[in-house]
Amino acid sequence: MKYRCEICNRTFKTSQALASHKRNKHRELSKTETFEISEWIKSLNYWIKELDARISSVEEGLKLLGERVEKASFLIRCTFGNEGMLIYCPNCGKRTNLEYRKINGSGRWVCSVCEEIPF
Repeated sequence: MKYRCEICNRTFKTSQALASHKRNKHRELSKTETFEISEWIKSLNYWIKELDARISSVEEGLKLLGERVEKASFLIRCTFGNEGMLIYCPNCGKRTNLEYRKINGSGRWVCSVCEEIPF
């Protein structure tokens, strides 16, 4: 019995040869290959969701750390400003006092020389 390809009309001796021809020349996938690809895609989607959850938790942790650093920096600036201690300003390179000034509508401890937040 001869098997004929419906797309290009070539004839083959066995059904396996015809299936191989369709898969290689016409990119027709068998049911098992289609199932394997769909399972692989499901696996990828699962890992993408896992990575997204991990990235979200890391972002939340970084946000929390940023808030804690901002609070600690404010505490240190308040301490130096209230006590009148001299600090080395990394922005202007001078030893100055911190002064409490209104900047953009909110009060900030800033360098008395360059008027920037030193840390």
